[in-house]
Amino acid sequence: MAGLFMLIFIVFLVGLVAMTMDLEPALGIPRFAFEVTPAMRILFYLVPIMGVLGVLTVPFVFLAWRNSYWTARGRLWYTLLSAWFLVGLWAMVYWNLLL
Repeated sequence: MAGLFMLIFIVFLVGLVAMTMDLEPALGIPRFAFEVTPAMRILFYLVPIMGVLGVLTVPFVFLAWRNSYWTARGRLWYTLLSAWFLVGLWAMVYWNLLL
């Protein structure tokens, strides 16, 4: 679940960078400032998927600690990763990309 979230997040970030590099020839600013491009629509469909995956990691953190999955270091790493997912989701809500 965490790996899939990270894969989608990386695709989302690479897509955002690619959109900022697609410049309007006459003005030299990104095209998405003027219109919603098809790539932008596809890219923003990934955000709710990341939201669902990010929230679903939280119960697995509790299961990992309760059932002693992995080592303590692995459980701590997964807990920090899940917290990072939630902070990222908060940022997406803040910037109106989610909800």
